Amino acid sequence: MMTANYSRKWMMAGLLAFSAFTSPVMAQHNGLVDMSHSKEARMVNMPLGSTRWTGGFWGGRFKVFSETSLWDMWKTWDTPEVSHGFRNFEIAAGDAEGEHWGPPFHDGDMYKWLEACASVYAVTHDQKLDALMDRFIAEVAKAQRADGYIHTPVVIDERHKGIDTHALKDRKDEAEIGITVGGKDEKGAFASRLNFETYNLGHLMTAGIVHWRATGKKTLFNCALKAADFLYDFLKNQRDELARNAICPSHYMAASEMYRATGDKRYLELAEGLIAIRDEVKNGEDHNQDRHPFREQYEAMGHAVRANYLYAGVADLYAETGEKQLMKNLSSIWDDITYRKIYITGGCGALYDGVSPDGTTYDQPSIQQIHQAYGRAYQLPNETSHNETCAQIGNIFLSWRMLETTADARYIDMVENELLNGVLPGISLDGTRYFYTQALRRTGDFPYVMRWPKTRQKYISCFCCPPNTLRALCEAQEYAYAVKGDTLWVNMYGDNHLKTKDVDMEMTSGYPYDGKVSIRINKAKNIRTLMLRVPGEGRYEAISATDSKGRQTGWKKGTLVERTFDMKPRLVEANPLVEENKNQIAVMRGPIVYCLENVDIDASSVPTSCKDKYGRVSVNDIVIPADIQWTEVKKTIDGHEFVALQGEALLAEKGTAASWQKNQLYRTLAPAQKKVNVTLIPYYAWDNRGSDVEMSVWLSVRKYFFLVMKLRRILLLGMLGFSLALSAENKKIGYVQVSPDSSLADAVRKAREMRRLGQADSVVVKMQAGQYRLYEPLVLRPEDSHLCFEGTPSVKHSAGTVLTGAVPVTGWKKQGRYLVADVPDFNGCPMNFRHLWVNHSRADRARGVSDFNQMPRIRWVDKKKRVIWVPASAVRQLLTGAKDKAGNSIIRPDARYAEMTLHQMWEVSYLRIRNIRIQGDSAAISFHDPEAKIQFERPWPSPMYNCEHNSPFFISNALPLLDKPGEWYHDIRTHKLYYMPRKGERMDVAAPALETLVKFEGTREKMVDAVTFRNVNFEVTTWNRPSYKGHVPLQTGMFITEGYKLRPSIDRVNNHKLDNQDWLGRPAAAVELRYASRAVFDSCSFGHLGGDGLDFVEGCRDGAVLSSTFEDIAMNGLVCGSFSPAGLEMHLPYRPQDLREVCSGLHVRNCEFSDVTNEEWGTCAIALGYVSRMNIEHNYIHDVSYSAISMGWGWNRDLVVMHDNRIHANLIERYAAHMYDCAGIYTLGNQPNTVISENVVRDIFHPSYVHDPHHYFYLYTDEGSSNILLKDNWTPEEKFLKNACGPNNVWQNNGPQVADEIVKKAGKIKE
Repeated sequence: MMTANYSRKWMMAGLLAFSAFTSPVMAQHNGLVDMSHSKEARMVNMPLGSTRWTGGFWGGRFKVFSETSLWDMWKTWDTPEVSHGFRNFEIAAGDAEGEHWGPPFHDGDMYKWLEACASVYAVTHDQKLDALMDRFIAEVAKAQRADGYIHTPVVIDERHKGIDTHALKDRKDEAEIGITVGGKDEKGAFASRLNFETYNLGHLMTAGIVHWRATGKKTLFNCALKAADFLYDFLKNQRDELARNAICPSHYMAASEMYRATGDKRYLELAEGLIAIRDEVKNGEDHNQDRHPFREQYEAMGHAVRANYLYAGVADLYAETGEKQLMKNLSSIWDDITYRKIYITGGCGALYDGVSPDGTTYDQPSIQQIHQAYGRAYQLPNETSHNETCAQIGNIFLSWRMLETTADARYIDMVENELLNGVLPGISLDGTRYFYTQALRRTGDFPYVMRWPKTRQKYISCFCCPPNTLRALCEAQEYAYAVKGDTLWVNMYGDNHLKTKDVDMEMTSGYPYDGKVSIRINKAKNIRTLMLRVPGEGRYEAISATDSKGRQTGWKKGTLVERTFDMKPRLVEANPLVEENKNQIAVMRGPIVYCLENVDIDASSVPTSCKDKYGRVSVNDIVIPADIQWTEVKKTIDGHEFVALQGEALLAEKGTAASWQKNQLYRTLAPAQKKVNVTLIPYYAWDNRGSDVEMSVWLSVRKYFFLVMKLRRILLLGMLGFSLALSAENKKIGYVQVSPDSSLADAVRKAREMRRLGQADSVVVKMQAGQYRLYEPLVLRPEDSHLCFEGTPSVKHSAGTVLTGAVPVTGWKKQGRYLVADVPDFNGCPMNFRHLWVNHSRADRARGVSDFNQMPRIRWVDKKKRVIWVPASAVRQLLTGAKDKAGNSIIRPDARYAEMTLHQMWEVSYLRIRNIRIQGDSAAISFHDPEAKIQFERPWPSPMYNCEHNSPFFISNALPLLDKPGEWYHDIRTHKLYYMPRKGERMDVAAPALETLVKFEGTREKMVDAVTFRNVNFEVTTWNRPSYKGHVPLQTGMFITEGYKLRPSIDRVNNHKLDNQDWLGRPAAAVELRYASRAVFDSCSFGHLGGDGLDFVEGCRDGAVLSSTFEDIAMNGLVCGSFSPAGLEMHLPYRPQDLREVCSGLHVRNCEFSDVTNEEWGTCAIALGYVSRMNIEHNYIHDVSYSAISMGWGWNRDLVVMHDNRIHANLIERYAAHMYDCAGIYTLGNQPNTVISENVVRDIFHPSYVHDPHHYFYLYTDEGSSNILLKDNWTPEEKFLKNACGPNNVWQNNGPQVADEIVKKAGKIKE
């Protein structure tokens, strides 16, 4: 051992080095894990205490931990009859008499508690807490030996032998006193690895550093320095002994952090040496991860706490040294844990007891017992799971360090999962009771007692987890933000305030129960980019402050950054290799894992024979239907409020747990048919209502077979009135398997032949998950009737079963500030496209403005010359500076195909620029035909000028405009694609090659009948017509092929005079149906689309769109019916002789439409033309550019083909993002027996550039609307428009007075 003088000399040297090392950055860094000078750091903790929870979920939990838990635990430490934790230090310090009592790692547990206190003090500056810490620290300092060693069992025994450990002069005076742990012949310090000395010393070092950073006091830090010097000397003089005692190696992390805190390279040498000596251990164990050299380990093994502490310590070493081999090991191990060995809750170490390696060898001496351990891949029992809370905390340490060194968002997703679902369950809601292990199931019939209790305890004999739990949770705010250079990472959400010398930000969010996040930036000196984590997706979204030209600027005071994350409940299944979870599901909502306690099973109607002695139903008896619909309700337990999930489950009355016979191992399955209501609560909230309550995270599931059970459910809705997909006479069902590597068209042909040959009446095409890249649309003909495409469910776009028109763009090369790639050919021809997706997110075509509120305004329109005058500044970037002979400015070659997007009342036009003439500060722009002729001849909608609100516009599709990250430009002359990448972005680029993915092509006489798509995603299309002919629409995206003003106007009976004529065309859609009956789209998604989403074009009847999502669509989400045939002037009554061409009987139910209409702003979420018997109900429509639902066509009162339509109980909010003259629900034409009822319409956008800021409405019956009942629709005010309507419209009880019961039922519901 080193002498006291030797120790002091090195301590002073270290402190001097520390002063020089850290003083310049103290104000900016000094975080929980301070990698501000680490070689491989990609982000750095904010200063300790700079983030505080101000309320909400984490604020409430922090209040319990800081005001109740810390003090309640102190009472435990300070009550010798319960725990000798503090008394041991008092005895070791000479301030009390007695013997050591308790486990040998109790010292480390008290250090962890003190670190929790220090982290709280950094936020609260609680003086009582400060005084309490000082009291404990004084005893630690007195108990510590002069050489830096402190372990109360040894020090107490030394005192009893009369040895003054504070006066040791040299090594020969070292005591040789044994301790009670270990064999009788084991003597002195480090007599047994199970004494946990290095574990305790590591926690002392970490606590000392955190305490000093939080308080500025060095009392405990000086003790930590002495301990670090002791370990350094131990490494130099007794290397083998130190290697043997590396158990639960907290000192690995501590050594690296001490190096960061002091700058003393001896501590980095210590950190390196601690890893190196593991490789020298003889007869090592998988249990302790030292059987093999660390750099040969690529899988997680052995004791999970020891493993995760080791991995975190290695991650610290990598951060300082940059040794690539260490990162290879760590990445592989982390992946092994995350993708093969971890519980959905984040639980680590599945096994109480096991063997390694796997017990598969006959070489018995090589087999070792392991406990609290990572077992085999996918070996994840539920009722017998170990999952020591300390292991989950170790995974936080590892994942956070991996995040700091890689900036890979997968790691912070793991940190959040561990905090919410892995660590938070370790403490009761009142903050006074703790788990040591965490089971995922507890049932009354479990046949044996586990080693550790399955209910929380006030005090556990192995008390390592409770203070560690408090430490991790009291430090949660330290993970919320990180910084590096000009980038600030936003990692966690909740009400908080971040304040440092340079940054002041306030976040408001009800997360993790409310997905809405609002960040107010008060100060962000030198911060250019915010990286917002997208929860659960393993990625960040980069957000930068930019000026009107898209150039990065600083953040203005008061800037609000807002995002809303998905919080819909979802059923989660395990990999089928997890044997215990086969045919079971878990439930998640946002980041929270839910569970079922049997006190939340409504047993009121369940027979007594099905209940246990407490009158409850067992969780083992509950079956969750795969299509269960959850109702979100507020629930409170022990003063903590959260969102619970209520739903209707199933129970097998004749097959319950209570009905099993004593000596019965197997029996005939009893069907689960009885419906019972269940309420699921967050997993962290379980075991707060009695130890006799059963609980399970994983629940049995009934997976409805789609063709039978799912459709039977739909049929039972009654209102549909038609037979879906498989009729009763279709008794023989055939199956065709198809994978992404095979041809879907060939599978359709095979199914067609099976029906033709009589081998099946109906055929299921089972589609494996993956991307089905189409080279042409899949065409379904009448011969393909009675066909079901069954995909794989997914929770987000670009996952599951995907039909896509995407062509990958690869080979990107750096060219200045751009990345450039060759545009691939498609089917042997050069590609052209108007849309692009990078990393599954829409990229923007290069345009002149990034903020639409900053769009320039036109100055004048010369209809005779077909010219629009605009500010010259808006187009100068497109010009070379020279002129041609006609006086027109010469346009740059890379701007030759530029377009103007012109905002006009309720629509936008895309106009291809032909010429530009500069005159002073103005520019005259002319355009190509045919759109120029239409734009200047058609009367409506028209651009506004010489008025208060001249029409805004922007220029796009030119390389000089490519100046914002996330923008792109396709140079069709050179077939080059230019892209300005976002920071840290990987280039997974999809260019759309197709306009349509699937076509139903029936005829009047022979329709495509009973075709179903289920769990299929339709993605990545474009619509190229505007690139060749421009786009001048009339309404809902229907473009004008010819249009002009009439003089004189035409008199019309029962209608006002007609002053214009228009003939229309229809945009392409991802899926188009012509003459299809009983077509069903169930649980599908339509997204990343450049035209319309789903279009029932002509002659479709009795179809259904159920539980599907429409998101990121350029134009309309769903379209149905004729909008006047191409040859019929659109103001004339539509009365076809053959009514079979009219679309009727479509049911759209329980769907969600969001971020549709995001390019063609005059389109709608749902656009219905000449239709009848429509039923649009219980859908959720939000974040759209114009009206949400448009129903009807024709602009006249004449009785045509429309009738018996119904729009009911839809929730519409956040609409009219870009256009006014709109409404949540808008109608046209005469529609007898049509009812619009019980809808909720609210939260309209207020863009600054609309043509008339007052011309928006909640309900709007426009020209010719007749015979429509509007009843019980809730709106925040009675702002309705009735414009040139026909007779017999009835308005009843619409407005804010509508009953709350009606409002609550609007939107998506359970079925």
